[in-house]
Amino acid sequence: MQDDLSNFLALLLAVQAGVGLASNPQPGTTAHGGIKLGAAVRYQQPPTVTLDLGYDRVASHNGFATELSAMLPVLRTPGPQADPKKNYLRVYVEPGVGYHAGSGLGGYASAKAMFAFFSDRRLGAAEGGGVWSPYAELQRRLPFGHWRDGDTRVTFGIVAAICNRCTPHTDLSVQASPRAAPRRDPPAPRGGPAPSLRASR
Repeated sequence: MQDDLSNFLALLLAVQAGVGLASNPQPGTTAHGGIKLGAAVRYQQPPTVTLDLGYDRVASHNGFATELSAMLPVLRTPGPQADPKKNYLRVYVEPGVGYHAGSGLGGYASAKAMFAFFSDRRLGAAEGGGVWSPYAELQRRLPFGHWRDGDTRVTFGIVAAICNRCTPHTDLSVQASPRAAPRRDPPAPRGGPAPSLRASR
């Protein structure tokens, strides 16, 4: 049985951009772009927490938003596979809170879902594999005290991530099926024959 390396991520860096539609009080289109940083709360322990930093334009006003979210895995298809080069779809839900300065949105709650296309090879940064994976997000931002306002956004980006138990340049094909190292006799002392492990048993 193969491990699921994407149920949470140890580290991630993403670049993203997208468009959206604002609700009341000033309906209209929106645009945004920025970066996403993420890390596990504890070493090799879920969940992954992300920090989004970005510029956006809402209601014809330029602004800056920062957002803190948790990445919670809800779906993977297909399931874990023996070939680390095979791609799969991983879906996360990302509840969070944020603050937007510049357009009057202020503090807000965020409901977001990420649809990422991963492979175990890219998540492990295995030798010969690329590290960037494409993804899309669907988000609704709800200003505190004005739940009917806010905006709905669609985001596209690329993410470089390390899985929950991987380090850069990990050979996942070896890690998935470890083998015991062969036993060797100790080196022979000077002036005498090499001792045999079998003879000493």
